[in-house]
Amino acid sequence: MEDEQSLIEEFSPCDKIVTGMAAQNAMSGGGGLKRLVRNLRDDAEADAIARTLEKTRWNRKAAASELQISYKAVLYKIKQYNLVPPKTV
Repeated sequence: MEDEQSLIEEFSPCDKIVTGMAAQNAMSGGGGLKRLVRNLRDDAEADAIARTLEKTRWNRKAAASELQISYKAVLYKIKQYNLVPPKTV
């Protein structure tokens, strides 16, 4: 329950505005509700994975454990969403 509460607190009204804009953009592009929902779901999934990877300093095994998915699934999602580690200076 603690994780759920921290996620709820993490989202601010600004995120809701962005989601509303994303919905508006998706609808203007056509495809209807099904496409809109799929795009929003994919965006949320990519964001959750990216945040977890940042939190674990791109330790994919730790990210998989935290996300409660397999290591192979994390690798697949990284490729699917074109996620890349930040450049180290």
